[in-house]
Amino acid sequence: MKLQFDPNQSFQLDAVADVTHLFDGQPQGYRSTPSSIWARWRGSPPHFHARYGEYKVEITIETLSVIAGRLPPRALGLVMEWATLHRSELMEDWELARRQADLKKIAPLE
Repeated sequence: MKLQFDPNQSFQLDAVADVTHLFDGQPQGYRSTPSSIWARWRGSPPHFHARYGEYKVEITIETLSVIAGRLPPRALGLVMEWATLHRSELMEDWELARRQADLKKIAPLE
C-alpha cells in the first residue's frame, strides 16, 4: 500500500500541523519528546491525549492520572513534567474545546 500526501485534504494538513507545532523552539533533529499532544472536549473528566510513536495515552488534567493507554517511561515522564507546568493552560484549552472555540497554543517543554 502506497500513501501519498495530498495538500488538498484538510485532515492531512491538520494532522501535520498538530504534530509540527510541538517542536517549535527545539533544536533541529530533536525528536525524543512525545510527537503530539491534543485535547478533545468529549468525555469526562477533563483530559488530554499524548502520542509517542505507536503509543497513546489519555491523562486527566486535574490529577495527572493515566486513564487509558500507555507511553514508554521516559516519554511519560516528559509529558507529566510538561503537564505539571501547564496544568492551568490545559484546563483553559479544555474549556475552549468544550465550547468548540479555537484553542490557545501551549509552549513545549524547554
